[in-house]
Amino acid sequence: MIQHHRLCNHNRPLYRLPLDIVVQILSLALQDDRRDPYIYMEWLRTFASVSHQWLRLVKETPSFWRVVSSDLPLPLLRQALSRSAGHSLDVVYSEKRHSDIPRSQFTTLVVEHVQRWRSLIVREDTTMDMIIQCLVHLSAPALDVLTCYRRDSAAVDLFSGEARQLYGVTLQEFRVPWEPTTLSGLQILHLEALQANIPSGVELLAILTASPGLVELRLKDFESHTYDYPTLPQNISVGLPMLETLSVVSIPQQLTHDLLAAIHIPRCTSFEISYEETHDSDVGLFNNSVLAHIASLLVTHIHSSPLITIEWGDKGGVIDLSTSTGAVTITFWRSRDTWCHILPAGLSNALEKAGPPEIHLNFARRPNPSALLTLLGPSRCHVTKIHMSDQESWETKGLMELLAEPTIVDTVAQWPLPRLRHVSFVDSELRPKGLIEAISSSSRYRSVSGSRKEVTNRVEDVDKLRKLLGDSNFSYVTPLANADE
Repeated sequence: MIQHHRLCNHNRPLYRLPLDIVVQILSLALQDDRRDPYIYMEWLRTFASVSHQWLRLVKETPSFWRVVSSDLPLPLLRQALSRSAGHSLDVVYSEKRHSDIPRSQFTTLVVEHVQRWRSLIVREDTTMDMIIQCLVHLSAPALDVLTCYRRDSAAVDLFSGEARQLYGVTLQEFRVPWEPTTLSGLQILHLEALQANIPSGVELLAILTASPGLVELRLKDFESHTYDYPTLPQNISVGLPMLETLSVVSIPQQLTHDLLAAIHIPRCTSFEISYEETHDSDVGLFNNSVLAHIASLLVTHIHSSPLITIEWGDKGGVIDLSTSTGAVTITFWRSRDTWCHILPAGLSNALEKAGPPEIHLNFARRPNPSALLTLLGPSRCHVTKIHMSDQESWETKGLMELLAEPTIVDTVAQWPLPRLRHVSFVDSELRPKGLIEAISSSSRYRSVSGSRKEVTNRVEDVDKLRKLLGDSNFSYVTPLANADE
C-alpha cells in the first residue's frame, strides 16, 4: 500500500519541485516540533512515506537529523547521529520516557559529538546530577542556545564557565555564576523560578551591559526573601538599543527598580511589569521607574499606534504596556488609592507628551471619578469610549458626573470628558435609570451598547435607551440563561 501511494504521489506537482526547495519547505514545517523529538521523528516518517524521492531526501539530508533526544530508541538515536554527520546538533534531555536507553548511555553517545552541539535542552529528572556533572567539564564551542530546568539552588559552572558564543539562554529553577564572562553577547535571556542566589542588580546589569544586542529579556518568579538588596552605584546606565520585549513579573521590587532605573530601551514594543505587594512608600519608588519607561515608549510609538487603551481594574497590582499594529495598550490592574496618589503626574505627562488621538477606558471595578480625572490630567480630552464591566460601576453617582455633569467656568460648560461619545456596559439586573438620565441630559453620546446575564422585568428601560439613541446607535444582547454557568 505504501509503495502504491509513493508511486501516485510522485506525479503530483508539489513533489516535482526542485529538491532544495523541498528541503526548505520541510525544514520550516518541522521547525516548531524540534522541542518534542518524538513528534519530530514521527513527522520525518510521514514525509519519508510520501514518495521514493522524498524517502531518499529524508535519509540523505543531514539537517533533518539534527535533533537527538534521550527520548529516542537507541537504534534511531544512532541513526540520527550518523545521518547528521557534519551538521550541527540540537541535543534534548527529555523528561518523557518513550525510550529505555539509560541516560548515561545517551550522554556518552552525544558527548562524542559535543563539537557539533548547537543547542542544548536539559529538563529536570532523577538523573540530572549525573548529566550536570558531565556538562561542567565539557567544551561546546558551537553551542549558542542553552535551556535548563532543574530543582536545585546550587550554582553550576557549565562548560567550565566559557560559553561566550551563546545567544539564547533560558534557566528555570537553575542558576549559573552571574558573570558577564559566562553570559555575554546574548540576544535572548529568560530567568524563571530562581529560589536562591538571585542575581543582584549589579550582576544583572553587568550581564546586560555585556549583551548590548539583547532582543528579549524575561525575568519571572524570583523568591524575594533571598534577595539582600545590595547598593547599586549612582547614575548607572545600560543601553539596550535592540531590546524589543521586556517582561518583569514577580521578582524582588528593589531588583525591578534597579533594572528599570538603569536601562534605556528605545525600541521596546512589548513591555510587561508585575510587582510584589509591598509598603506604599516602596510602590512609589517602583512606579517612578515604570512611568519613565511608559512615557518614553508612548512618545516613541504613538505615531505608528493611533489608539491608546487604559484599563482600570482590580487584579493584583499589574502594569502592562504593549504595542501592536495600530494600538498601544496600558493596563492598570488594581483600583486602589495608592495608584491615584503616585501615578498622576507621571502618567498625565506621558499621555500629554505622546498626544494620543484616542483613549479608551475600561472599568473593571467602581471608578473614583476625581482620582481618574487627576490621573489623566489634560489628556482626558482624548477619552472617546468608556466600557463598564462591573455590574454596579455605571450606577454610581460619581460616574454619572463624568457622563453628564459639566463644570461651569465663566458661564461656559466644561465637560469632564468632552470627546466621550461611546458607552458600553455589562449588568446582571439592568437598572440603567442613572444612565438614561445622563444620556437624556446631553446630546453628546453617539452609541451605547449593553448586555446582561439574566432576564429581568426591566425591559422598559431598554426601550427608553433605544428610543433615546435610535436603533442604529443602540445594541442590547441577552445571552442564554446558561451562558455564564
